[in-house]
Amino acid sequence: IKVENPDGRTGLLSPGGNIDQDPVWVTASGSLGTYVAGFYANIEIEASDADGDIIAYTVAGGSLPPGMTINRSTGLINGVPDNVTSSTTYSPVIRATTNSQTVDRTFNITIVPVPGVTSVSPYEIADGGSFTLTGTNLGSVTAVTIGGQPCSSISASATQVTGTWNDAIADDRTEGEALDLELTSNGVTTLYPGKFRLGAALFGSGADGNATTSGT
Repeated sequence: IKVENPDGRTGLLSPGGNIDQDPVWVTASGSLGTYVAGFYANIEIEASDADGDIIAYTVAGGSLPPGMTINRSTGLINGVPDNVTSSTTYSPVIRATTNSQTVDRTFNITIVPVPGVTSVSPYEIADGGSFTLTGTNLGSVTAVTIGGQPCSSISASATQVTGTWNDAIADDRTEGEALDLELTSNGVTTLYPGKFRLGAALFGSGADGNATTSGT
């Protein structure tokens, strides 16, 4: 810091102090991804500080998806999103703070419901046979397996999925065997036990039944 009097005399203090710089966001604004309700989600965001100060992360506006929280020290957003009835986007404003300096950034987090299967047709399926699934929130289905074997020619809409079952192990199966259905949507695989039967009447009624969900 340099001080100069009217008579021209000067004084210099060195070092004279530090300028506290604002933190800077590393993570771009906008979408942080799409996640499935009821399934654990882990989202990383980051800001940096040229002074090396500790950064605190808080929600300054908007809201996180219900069921998710932000770690004040790391900025990690995680938790199990609450159920939604349709695709829902949340737009939290996250604030990065160092000392008295702050910088805000808006992000988007989309939560979608787990696909629901209300009926399958035909109930009895054979190798090479086509099928139709009817239900809700099916538009993001990208893969289908029946009896552990992947299906081909998958076409998905909001209420229907069609495809062809290709059973590479048909010779090892038993007539009437119950076949599980698995749907993959937004990186999550949902299991619907015993939705089909091989070469016999359908196992069960074709209703949704007890579905379990796991990550892929």
